[in-house]
Amino acid sequence: MRRSSTMIQRKQTLFPLAAALLCGLSFVFPIARYTASSPQVMYELGTRQVYDTVQGVPVVDAPLKYPIWLLYALLGAVMLVDVFLFKNRKQQLTILRSSWILILLLAVVQVVTHQSVSAYLNAGRHLGSGLGPVMFFPLGILLFMYMAQRGIQKDEELVRSMDRLR
Repeated sequence: MRRSSTMIQRKQTLFPLAAALLCGLSFVFPIARYTASSPQVMYELGTRQVYDTVQGVPVVDAPLKYPIWLLYALLGAVMLVDVFLFKNRKQQLTILRSSWILILLLAVVQVVTHQSVSAYLNAGRHLGSGLGPVMFFPLGILLFMYMAQRGIQKDEELVRSMDRLR
């Protein structure tokens, strides 16, 4: 029992946990903000919908075509599962490597959705847009996944070298 708690504290299991935390924070912060020169017009693109921040209501005319929230939730769940697979490093590596496709898909979907919402909101007027922190979360998640992968591979090499010594 004591050994399992120390394994969870290892860095290669903490990195997927940090990636899962970023996935959870994606529901709190916006992907992008759209503002006009007048302060009465301001919109935020979230993972679930577009909000009119001045009136405090969602924009029902601009539904998101792709479920960004579902991709973040799925990726967060995969990272949490990966944390608890520390006893089976090969399976942990397989899941981690296969989730690279999911994070790349997420990054593409975010950019396409941002461009689509920007084009829709700019119809007949000019809105300036700024990227929110969630737009950069896929890069942070990729970095955490890479660092976890390196840690797992180093552990696997260490175990192999110890087996050779026996």
